Order: sequence, then structure tokens, then C-alpha cells
Amino acid sequence: MKKLACTILMAFTTIVVVAQQTTFRFTDGIYNTTLKTKMEHNVSALLTEINAAAGEGRKLQLNGITTTEAATRLGRMWEDFGFVCQSNAKSICYGLVNGYQARGIQVTITRQPEDCNDPKTRELTISFDKAGNIVRTAFALLNNHMSIPKGDSQVYDTRRRNEILKFVEDFRNYYIEKDITSLRQIYSDDALIITGKVTYTRKEGGDYASKIQKKTIYTVQDKEGYLNNLAALFRNNRYIDVQFEDIMISPSNSEAMPNYYGVNLVQHWKSKNKAGKTYEDTGYLFLLWDFNEEPPVIHVRAWQPKDVPDEDIIMLDNFR
Repeated sequence: MKKLACTILMAFTTIVVVAQQTTFRFTDGIYNTTLKTKMEHNVSALLTEINAAAGEGRKLQLNGITTTEAATRLGRMWEDFGFVCQSNAKSICYGLVNGYQARGIQVTITRQPEDCNDPKTRELTISFDKAGNIVRTAFALLNNHMSIPKGDSQVYDTRRRNEILKFVEDFRNYYIEKDITSLRQIYSDDALIITGKVTYTRKEGGDYASKIQKKTIYTVQDKEGYLNNLAALFRNNRYIDVQFEDIMISPSNSEAMPNYYGVNLVQHWKSKNKAGKTYEDTGYLFLLWDFNEEPPVIHVRAWQPKDVPDEDIIMLDNFR
């Protein structure tokens, strides 16, 4: 009887372990069988560990699954966002300039910061180096549609387009992860940074609507000043949530600025400080990327409020 009970217990344990296994495969885009198999194995191991950690309510254990840096980044994200993955995941293999990427891996959020109203269903991106090692895991943009100005055909280079989308997503995640080190690397030493903060004040007299006055305060900063202020912001906030949408890419098409790209997008910012006060704003963000550097760097970051007139929106043409 005892032997039978042990046999049943072992069978049940095996079923549980098997149930936790998550498989991943590429449907297209890569034809090197050895490399494809390695990347599929790595992603399957990663997604299996994510599901196991979510089920057991513990930290991720990623030794040997990803690079050390990728594990550190995902660990930071895991502190605020817990999620589970689909049991059978698949993706096209997207080629990058210096590697590959899997996109569209559906996950369900199981834990997130208080007052965070993002959708419970998200998509995961997983980036690889040329050897097939996982170097980055992050949430995809909620709206990763990109538009390209008519006539700017150079940006249709598939690898360059994928690379720009990856760097924009990484850039966004650096703020969510409060990663000052990576932001220091991504901004050029001579970067021009224009930030803005929306404030509301009340005045006496008149109806209620007229009592509320909106004001945008702009600040022009250099790299060090901006990063010092940002580090203080990171320390004083429980969480920061940044979303991008309506992304538009404009290649410079200029001999004076080869491999420069302007990226315009709408940024939604939400944060809560340690005193429990929430701050939100929505505005236009312009980024001037230089892909002559490795990795690419940002020379200009300019934020404007959403109600700025269309003719005043900062674009690549302002810097040609």
C-alpha cells in the first residue's frame, strides 16, 4: 500500500513539473538550424522559470538562462510586475543589426504597482546577440505601430526599423527600471535635454473651471544636470510607469547627418512618490538618435505638452 502511495505521489509530481514546462519556437525568419535550436531552448527555459517563479511567489532564478545583465534587468522589472506566460509560445525571428529578437509573446500580469492601470495582457520581447544568448527581456510597447513620413524610404530597411523599435522600447524600460547607468550610456556627452512639468494652480473668483490654471514649466539641461535630477526622482518615487504610442521615424537623409534618425512619439508618464502623491502628464517627445555610434546615442530629448500647436511640435527638421 505504501509503495502504491509513493508511486501515485511520484506520478502526480511528474505531472506538475510537466505542466510547468513552457515551449517556444520560431515560426519563420531564421534558417540556421543550430542557432535556431539554441535560441528556442533558451526562451523555453526562460518562460518556464518565469511561470514557476510566479506560481511559487518567489524571485527569478536565471543563472545560465540569460546573460548576467539581462537577468539583472528582468529581476528589476519582476520586483514591480509579476506575470505568467502562455504554455506554447511562438514568434517570427526578427533580424537586428547586431542580433535577433522574438516579439509578441503574450503574458498575463498577475502583480503590478498600486494604481497602475495598464492592460493585464501584455507582450514580451526577447533580444539575442549574434550567438543566440538572451541579452534583454522587456515588455513591448502597448502600441508599437510606427509611421514613416512619405518619401523617407531609407527607413524601410527592415533591420534598421527593428533596431530603432528595440532601442525605443529599451529607452522606455530604462525609466521603468530606474536604470541610471544605461541612461548615462544612451545620452551623448553633449546631449540637449528639454523637460517640462505641468502644474495646476487655483485662483479666487469666477466659475470653477476658471479657477484652475494650467502651466507648463520648461527646463533646458545638459546631460549631467538631467541625470542628477533624474536619479533623485528615481530615489523618491515608488514606481515610474512610462508608455509610448504614435511613433514616427524620420531619417535625416543628409550627408551632414548620416545615420541620424528623428523619432517623434506621444509619452504618457505616471509616477507615485514615497509620500503617496501621484503625478501624471501626457506630451510629445522628440528624440534625435545617432546610429553612427555603437551602441546608438541620443543627442536631443525634447518634451512638449500635448496641447502644443501642431506647427510648434519639435521635429527632425528643426535640427537639419
